[in-house]
Amino acid sequence: TIWRKSTTTTAWTSRSTSRAARSPSTWLLRAREALAVARAGRNPHRETYALNSLARPLMALGHHEEAADVLQLARTIADTNGYRFLYVSALLLVARGFRLSGRPTEAIEAYRSVIAARDLEVMLESEAHQALYELFKERGEFELALSHHEKFHSLRTSELTARADGQGKLLMVKYELEAAQQQARRAQLEAEMQRLRAEELDRTAHTDPLTGACNRRFIELHLPRLLQRAVEKSLPLSAAMLDVDYFKRINDRFGHAAGDRVLIDLCKVVTSVVRGSDILVRVGGEEFLVLFVDTPLQVAGGVCERLRHLVESHPWHEIEPALQVTVSSGVADWDLSLIHI
Repeated sequence: TIWRKSTTTTAWTSRSTSRAARSPSTWLLRAREALAVARAGRNPHRETYALNSLARPLMALGHHEEAADVLQLARTIADTNGYRFLYVSALLLVARGFRLSGRPTEAIEAYRSVIAARDLEVMLESEAHQALYELFKERGEFELALSHHEKFHSLRTSELTARADGQGKLLMVKYELEAAQQQARRAQLEAEMQRLRAEELDRTAHTDPLTGACNRRFIELHLPRLLQRAVEKSLPLSAAMLDVDYFKRINDRFGHAAGDRVLIDLCKVVTSVVRGSDILVRVGGEEFLVLFVDTPLQVAGGVCERLRHLVESHPWHEIEPALQVTVSSGVADWDLSLIHI
């Protein structure tokens, strides 16, 4: 609804116009006209309403700084005159502006300020909770998302229940449908939370915490499957053992912190050479195993030789000025004819 002054009378009239049927630039022009008329009438309530209305097309066109200034003025006028609904409406638009301009953290704080406002209209509180649900879901914070979704649904349910007597069975069907959808979304969120927890537990159980390489438990679990696949598909499977030369001397001379950084950097060098389908395993200490999937012995040997040169030329002096690191490797493949699955 925009307020316009009649050409034949000073009385105020309102006209509802579908925003979907007009371009943001046209919407912006009409909103500026409405603000000018409101100011000419010296009516602070209508001016606040017009300022809030002006902020919407400004945000739609990406003019976020001007929209922020407009909303600051709207809140000042609303606060001065005690227009609580218009004040909170402006704050809600501020939060929406933060969200549209890619500032989710500030949007979250603004929406929380909306919820904390006294004498809050259910409609505004409901919109704030729905927005917080979506923001936290996008950030992967599913417990907070679930909490706000439940509050949104509770408010929505209360609103629908209040209308139920007047709207009869049709509204109850809608309520029941929304309740079922809410339960489905809750189940989806809980399932996603369980999946993420399971993935984290699995990653922790099968990953070396220092280097990020796989650990012995991983290879004990997956090597039989790789061998079975190689036998069934008649594909080669090679492996290489890598050992950091004189690693104990590195620890003794430069300290264990430097030794840890050597292992971390070594894994980065290895993963930059091998393919995504190959598997790097920290067997223990400074010893590593590389499984070359679908790779014959000769090719795996060539990769290890290239890896040896890369390790030797790596800028280890960035860890310690006098540090030099080399590796030794041994390569073998499986005689699949001797494997019985």
